[in-house]
Amino acid sequence: MSLMGTSIVAVVNTGDFHKKKNPDLIFSIYEKLSKGKGLLPPAIGFIFDSEKLSLKEKEDLMKKSNNKVIFLGRRMFENYLLKPKAILNVFENIPELNSFSISESQIIDWLEKNKWDKKYIDQKLTKEKKDEIWLEQVDGAKILASLFSDLTQQLLTFDKIKHSVSLCNWVIENSFEDLKDIQLILSSTLHSSK
Repeated sequence: MSLMGTSIVAVVNTGDFHKKKNPDLIFSIYEKLSKGKGLLPPAIGFIFDSEKLSLKEKEDLMKKSNNKVIFLGRRMFENYLLKPKAILNVFENIPELNSFSISESQIIDWLEKNKWDKKYIDQKLTKEKKDEIWLEQVDGAKILASLFSDLTQQLLTFDKIKHSVSLCNWVIENSFEDLKDIQLILSSTLHSSK
């Protein structure tokens, strides 16, 4: 299958697709824009974070989109990037942090100490405290923001766009199997468009 001309384009505000808004109208707008000349490529699918959507809410959005919406298996994309070595790599490549001696073990210790905190995960899910549940349900962006801030003594603020790209690049190069879920979603979306 040729992917020539295929683009992955960010949705401006995924919250627009939720039930309090008018998802039918939003899908219609994206559909019309993507069928126009030169604005966007044809929309073959929308891949969204699961966030805290219920199974019914997800099914409703899939139905309203004519099954073009697919949800990540984890709460958000950042949940795939919660790798201590990747985080350390980001820290090591920021010149302003040269005076800090942050180690992988400090990152692991911080995560272990904080990962089940109610700021980051629904307390109903903490009874079993299984790593698979945590990786699936934690607010990855929020925990990264706190970790970056705490370990750098508030010198570094987690930038979702810039730092997520750096983390993702590390995961692709060093731990690609952790993105298998996303690889399968992209593959099925692209194959269904043939």
